Amino acid sequence: LLIVGEFGGAEEDATGQVFVGSGGKLLNSMLRTAGLQRELLFVTNVFMERPLNNDFRRFFITRKEAKTAGYESRYQAFGATGFLRPEYEPEIERLRAEIISSGATVVVALGPIALWALTGETKISQSRGVVLPCRLVPGKKVVATYHPSYILKNFSDRPIVIADLIKAKAEIEFPEIRRPIRSIWVADKVRDL
Repeated sequence: LLIVGEFGGAEEDATGQVFVGSGGKLLNSMLRTAGLQRELLFVTNVFMERPLNNDFRRFFITRKEAKTAGYESRYQAFGATGFLRPEYEPEIERLRAEIISSGATVVVALGPIALWALTGETKISQSRGVVLPCRLVPGKKVVATYHPSYILKNFSDRPIVIADLIKAKAEIEFPEIRRPIRSIWVADKVRDL
């Protein structure tokens, strides 16, 4: 199991380590509750650089700017924000190499930027808890959930993250994506109900 965050905060910037601040402490707590040991997991971020004022838009170029510059990204756009700036493409390649070298079969995407980097999707509220194919490293599975910094502000969503981590842990057991088989029955008559 590999955990991918978005980018570090002040503590991470100062120490050069990932998830060591308040978000990291919360992540450790949620991992323990889900029955996972952080010491046995590989934890990284999409971007190892902390953007000024934590404004992630620094990593992206608007569609208009990209068109004016004649820039065509080889990565899918991050929603309405735009395309990855060319100088940050090595960050995505580093992440790809880390996923491959980790040998993990399941990658947990913490937050929308991690979700985008791994799958091309950007809506965490629609994708969280679902097992998705990894576009960055085909053959890997992605389980997305909320970022710990979001949970610090919305603590009532903590159980959702724990449930998603438990699901990710269960997905380690097999390499392929398994969807449950369901039958839907629509009753024609009230008596059928």
